[in-house]
Amino acid sequence: MSVFISQNLYLTSTVEPLTHARIGYQSLLTSSNITASAAVAGFPVNNCLIDQTYEFYKPDVTDSTITVDLGTAQNVDYFGVVGRNMGNIRLESSTDNVTFSTVLDVNDGADVITMGLFDTVNARYFRFTFYGSGQEIVKVNLGEALAMPRPIYGGHTPITLNRKTQFKTNTSEGGQFLGRTITRQGFNGQFNWQHIPAAWVRSYFDDFILSARTQQFFIAWRPASFSGEVGFCHTNSDITPSNMGVRDLMSIDLSCTGYDVESGL
Repeated sequence: MSVFISQNLYLTSTVEPLTHARIGYQSLLTSSNITASAAVAGFPVNNCLIDQTYEFYKPDVTDSTITVDLGTAQNVDYFGVVGRNMGNIRLESSTDNVTFSTVLDVNDGADVITMGLFDTVNARYFRFTFYGSGQEIVKVNLGEALAMPRPIYGGHTPITLNRKTQFKTNTSEGGQFLGRTITRQGFNGQFNWQHIPAAWVRSYFDDFILSARTQQFFIAWRPASFSGEVGFCHTNSDITPSNMGVRDLMSIDLSCTGYDVESGL
């Protein structure tokens, strides 16, 4: 589970530094604007657009592709991928659907929750290439990430270290330990931001609040420093910003549960 940052990423003064969290909830991908090179019967490419993680897209060729036609040129600065049996992933862009330029190459291992961050690309056509074979691609997002205006650090437990496990333990009548099985597992995420301008919350964060009621999202709490700590999550309750009583500033608490792609449970 990692964030990959383009070596050419140049953050302008209007973009928050990579010590600030990135949330990938918006995606431009739809069933009508993507085309896959091939798919195993029963595992169509549209499966990687939905949030039900028990469904997935399974290519039936080596080095499969997903080609995207957005209709018009759109701004894109992140992608998110959840998958198993993965290898190298490449994102390319094109203005004419003929000549493609590499945006970012990543290799996060076999079972991945990956965010790719890069300088804004404005293009109509994009292409993912998934190198290797036998992939199970659970989710793919492509769009613009929400950059938080304040960092978090003190008191934060990284989601990848905050495991959520339910056990079934067997013991004898005499209290002897006979074994244990895991019935459910995932990750707990607790994110807190302070001193967030109220106007920013209303203009930008509220769209995420509405989306998170029904949709999952990628989140990296401090991508520049801790690139391996990224989650694919759903909220546990409504996100409710509150006034701090300090000027026109708000605090935000986000509680969420992260998907454990390695277990597939």
